[in-house]
Order: sequence, then structure tokens, then C-alpha cells
Amino acid sequence: MDNMNYLGILLPRFFMELFTAILCGALLGMERSGVKRSVGLRDMILICLSATIFMMVGELIDLGAGEGAVTDPGRLAGWVIVAAGMLAASATILRRHDNASLTTATRIFVATGIGLIVGSGYLLLGLLVTGLILLTLTLLHALDSRMSQADRPLLLKLSAREDSADLRKQIEVALERAGVRADSFRLEPAPMGVKVTITASQEPADIRPLMAALWTVPGITEVEH
Repeated sequence: MDNMNYLGILLPRFFMELFTAILCGALLGMERSGVKRSVGLRDMILICLSATIFMMVGELIDLGAGEGAVTDPGRLAGWVIVAAGMLAASATILRRHDNASLTTATRIFVATGIGLIVGSGYLLLGLLVTGLILLTLTLLHALDSRMSQADRPLLLKLSAREDSADLRKQIEVALERAGVRADSFRLEPAPMGVKVTITASQEPADIRPLMAALWTVPGITEVEH
């Protein structure tokens, strides 16, 4: 069987793998997009999709090299994992090693792993792993929400392009609508603008509406909780 015929057989499977990778990445990204984390819907799709593409490249290399040349899928996957580690490390460094950066790094690895599974041809397994992860995150979120019913202090860190009276006013309005009474409101210079740190004696039972409202404030570039 010549290369063109073999490629014609591979193409339908490749398209199914790409579609499955996009679907898995979208499901992971939608879980994060509710609070607009730094790694959201588009990023999760691209991370998952890129891992799948690299695994597909191995088969295309075999196809182009002809008979007798075999690539090592394990080595190829290893390099993809190294690249994911560098991406996760950069996210951790940029976010100054806080809890949110650790969550971002682990999600990058999870998306990469699912992309490798799909790119290896195990589409159903990739979907099952994605569903299991989403179920785990949902249960953990429900548990965290129940635990947050107890008095727990609120700490928010915002990044903004510049300080202004209008910015402060809109942040205060968002806090008031969420029923949060700030104990402290501190602004300090940052390399890309200003850093706003807000503390309160009690965190709302559901912090997501407040974070979503803060993201709509013009000039806000990051919201950390």
C-alpha cells in the first residue's frame, strides 16, 4: 500500500482524534471559564489539541520515512510532557507561586495527558477520563462550598492597568452587590499597572458571581482568589 492510500485511511481517524481533543479541551475549559481563570476555554482546547497533534505527527513521520523506520511514541510523548512542564512552570512563576498557580499548572498537565491519550487513538478513554475529572472537580467544588459556609476570611488580589477613582468606585459597587464589606483596600504599584489587595472578614458562600463581576470592571486584567 503506497503512502497516499495509507494517508487516505489515516485521515478520517485523525479528524476524529482532533475533534475529540477539541471536545475534551472545551469541557475542561468551560469548567474554568465561569470564573475566568488565567487558563480558560481557548487555552485548554489548544493544550489538549497540541498534545494530540504531536502524537499524530509520529505516525506521519513513519509514513514519510517508509518501511523499516519506526518512531518511538513514548519518547515523543515524553517531549510533549516536558513542554507541558515548561508551560506550567512559566504559569507558576508569573503568578508568584500562589495556590491558583498550582491549580493552573496541574490543569495544564491534565489537559496534556488527555491529549496524549486521544492522540494515541484511545478516543473513548480520553472522553471517560475527561468526564471523571469533571465529576471530581464538581464534587470537590460542592464540598468546598459547604465548608465555606463557616466564617472564612476573604482575600482577593486584582491586577489593573492603572489606578483611578472610577476603578475604585466600580470595585466597591461589585463588592456591595455581592454583600461583601471590605476590611481593607490596598493598592500598590506593579510592573504592568497596579495591584489591588482586598480583604474581608467573611467570604460569600459562592464567590463566583463576585469574581465574574470584578472581571467586567474596565481596566481589570487579573482576578485571583
